[in-house]
Amino acid sequence: MERSIVTLKRLFSKDIKTEQNNVMQNICVFRVILFCFVICTSMVILNISRIFIVDHKIMTWGYMGICVVSILYFVLILLLGIERTCIPYISITTIGLIVLVSSTAFTYHVIILLTFPIVVASMYDEMRLRKYAFWLTVFCIVVSTYAGYYWGICDANMVLITCTSYRHLVQDGTFLLTKVNESPVITLFLYYVLPRSFTTFCFQYLCNKVNYVVRKSLENAVQMEYKALTDDMTGAYNKNRLIELLNNRERDGQDIAVIYWDVNQLKYVNDNWGHLCGDRLITEVAKTIQSIAREEDIVIRYGGDEFLLYVANGTKEIAEQLIKTWKVRLEEEKKRENYEFPVSASVGYALGKHSQLKDIIAAADKDMYANKRICRESAK
Repeated sequence: MERSIVTLKRLFSKDIKTEQNNVMQNICVFRVILFCFVICTSMVILNISRIFIVDHKIMTWGYMGICVVSILYFVLILLLGIERTCIPYISITTIGLIVLVSSTAFTYHVIILLTFPIVVASMYDEMRLRKYAFWLTVFCIVVSTYAGYYWGICDANMVLITCTSYRHLVQDGTFLLTKVNESPVITLFLYYVLPRSFTTFCFQYLCNKVNYVVRKSLENAVQMEYKALTDDMTGAYNKNRLIELLNNRERDGQDIAVIYWDVNQLKYVNDNWGHLCGDRLITEVAKTIQSIAREEDIVIRYGGDEFLLYVANGTKEIAEQLIKTWKVRLEEEKKRENYEFPVSASVGYALGKHSQLKDIIAAADKDMYANKRICRESAK
């Protein structure tokens, strides 16, 4: 019960951007199905009100079929949860069954619905799901064509099988074609199933290409944004990311810690071993800092030889443990790499609320320089 309530809240949440990609897609598809159900309900109400003039019996059994499919889908979502790997297939199948029932009952009124499974499947990355949607659509075309012919709203063109223009069928106001289709199994396949299946194949190809272009565009946009926020040499974030953090008001009430590093003896290394070794000194220190950062933490190159670690939900214990781990990691790297130049950095930290980020950075900087002085004095 508790799981179902959580799922329900996620399905109707206003902000789904924080959800994982596959879960966000499942929620979007759920909302598409819910929207389709609302539209079908509106059509029934309009038909009862005599605004639509569709046969009431056909409208009723068509709507009842859609209700059964939609309710079963909703129950499965609540029981299984929205994050299961089978949910996309259940969702596409549900869309297909709704299309099947609708196109069987309402025939030519809802012909455009036949491509809905393919459109919905294009929201997902998985190619197998899109292939499944295509074959499901072809199946719906076959079944709905024959079932709609006998039990749906009568399409006069299906009965008479006209295949030319109006002007060739009328003479002096008289309709010339009066012979009823004598072999519906063959002619329905040739005039309806086959052309619609070919059109569906073209539509799927188009959707796949659109899906590819959109996803590539998004990937390029993400890469460009990443490059704008990242320091090329170390792979750490640059000051642009820090500006984003400073402007992020959503984090204001969050407790944070900032750990501040300053690389030691950079000028000495540049002067005696060259700037390439100086660059390596910076990247090696950066690598050890990145190795201790947790998933929610952010490593920023603050200056030429200065680094920050933004510790989300940071406490004194967490900050001191991270610093301790970093010192061990640095010593391990020094033993493994056996650098020809000195590799070290001074470190300090400060705590506070995110809204005080500028002041916390300044305090961490001050603490770092205090530790640097202590190290210099102890080395004398």
